Amino acid sequence: MHTKSYSEHLREAEYCGMRWRILKLSPLCDEHSAETLPKIRIVRTRCNSKACPRCQLLYYRKIRKALRLASIDNQWRMFTLTGIHHPNEEDQDLQNLESNFRELRKKLKRKYPKFQYFAVKELSPDGNWHYHGLWNIYIEFNELVKLWKEISGAHRVWLSKVRRPLSAINYIFKYCFKSINNKRELRALYENDKRKFSSSKGLLTRHKNKSLYTSEYGLTYSVDELKEELYNVIHNSDITLGDFASDDYPYFEDLMLNLYDKFIDEHPPNLFSPERLTSFAG
Repeated sequence: MHTKSYSEHLREAEYCGMRWRILKLSPLCDEHSAETLPKIRIVRTRCNSKACPRCQLLYYRKIRKALRLASIDNQWRMFTLTGIHHPNEEDQDLQNLESNFRELRKKLKRKYPKFQYFAVKELSPDGNWHYHGLWNIYIEFNELVKLWKEISGAHRVWLSKVRRPLSAINYIFKYCFKSINNKRELRALYENDKRKFSSSKGLLTRHKNKSLYTSEYGLTYSVDELKEELYNVIHNSDITLGDFASDDYPYFEDLMLNLYDKFIDEHPPNLFSPERLTSFAG
């Protein structure tokens, strides 16, 4: 369980992305990467918390991409399973729903050995927890109703054939992206230490970290510290404007131009090599 309260963690999450990290191209990368990629990247620091909407958005995009690479075709089915709602007992309802779904998966796995699934929890506006998901089996609607009622006591289920896999995946992830602004749901998941989604082992391929960039000493910088450090990098190397990149720093190109202008103003032109002047001018 978490050692900090949800409110404490939210206060920390407010500062997510407000500091920066300088990544340098790894000396172990291949020659092609060394020639085509920027030598330095500037990235935001992230808290990676379940309570942080920014981090959750990035995380869900990453998982959606992994699911798109999975072997989901039009033999799969979309499903919805709704638990029993008890007013003012949302935390217990969440525990029960997860436990009941776990029991359902065990039964389906015994009957369908190649069973695979991906499921997302959602808290509806009226406080009712339920699952939206995909699985790779065909089961009769009435059979599923009977099985789910035996396990959970609830009878509300829905099944539909997947006609376009990409559309089905986007439909399921709609409920992930909706939850980013659902503070009630975020709090419940955080305080009960529950994940938003679950999946079969091996369905989502785990990719090794293929980043070609490294961060020295894990240092982070405020905006002013970052400007000073980047100026020092320019001052102590032959790196050109094109050797820097950032996807999410606002006005990054203007920042770099200002730093190079400052460098030129503070150093006589005869200190520049012809190559450096040519690169900067271009």
